[in-house]
Amino acid sequence: MFALLDALRTHPAVWIAAPPGAGKTTLVASWLEAQQRTAIWYQIDPTDNDPATFFCYLSAAAQPVKRKGAALPLLTAELAHDIASFARRYFRALFARLEPNGIVVFDNLHELSQDSSLYLMLAQAAEETTTGAQFILISRGQAAGAFIRLKANKILGTVRGEELKFTLAETKAMAQGVGALGTQEAQGLYERCDGWASGLTSLLMERKRLGEPLEAVDDRLSLEDVFNYFATEIVERLYVSAQDTLLKLAALSYLTPEMAVRVSGDEHAGGLIDHLCRHNLSLVRAGTGRRRAPRGPGGFGTGLRPGHGA
Repeated sequence: MFALLDALRTHPAVWIAAPPGAGKTTLVASWLEAQQRTAIWYQIDPTDNDPATFFCYLSAAAQPVKRKGAALPLLTAELAHDIASFARRYFRALFARLEPNGIVVFDNLHELSQDSSLYLMLAQAAEETTTGAQFILISRGQAAGAFIRLKANKILGTVRGEELKFTLAETKAMAQGVGALGTQEAQGLYERCDGWASGLTSLLMERKRLGEPLEAVDDRLSLEDVFNYFATEIVERLYVSAQDTLLKLAALSYLTPEMAVRVSGDEHAGGLIDHLCRHNLSLVRAGTGRRRAPRGPGGFGTGLRPGHGA
């Protein structure tokens, strides 16, 4: 993964998209540490849809790593009418004040709506980076809206969720920390988690606590940590009606939008599972090359294993 990020340094911006718990933030943080590179790290939250709030906090985040120079531009009332022009001016000034090859990381970009002014500004700012400088954008969803053109023009490089999944060999290496795991046990752990980093960590720690092989304790393995992760990161962020729909669909390992509507009685169920799929929230659209009954157009795979579909 470090080699992949190294290769993407030629792009002014990199978009990393993967489900919750896939290791996106850990990857970027450990890569920066290995590179011994100082970066501005900014956690996006819904209040950043207000440009004045965003630029105020970004300037504060930049202060510790900013080289000497004039203060960054302030978004005054008279400049607020042309946010796009101010954003271009601001980011030019920001990169001019950073060390050469400076990096600015925006984490949790999925907190912004695609039609928000800040989302559009960040896409424009990616075109203002100086040679060697880079934006790293971390999100649960794929690049969309204003970023599509940047991807087509090779300004934006991407890291997909599939690339963050642990392979079987990597699962075995990770498992060495809890003792020797047999080939069959490691294979079972890998298949159960489908390479999902948080799931592997939770089950390995539980296996260590119980002190017995996975095959012997499978029925006693607690999924409480995994459950709590999904409850706080995904389910609690949904409307109560959407939570109720998901509970009704949870037992299905495969479904189509039409099936979701019939089973749940919610006429919006198809839109809900499409939303979860597009934002990497534990549903994946089934590939056309695999056959599994029941089969229908636009099918989705579900289940406890994040990212693992029919």
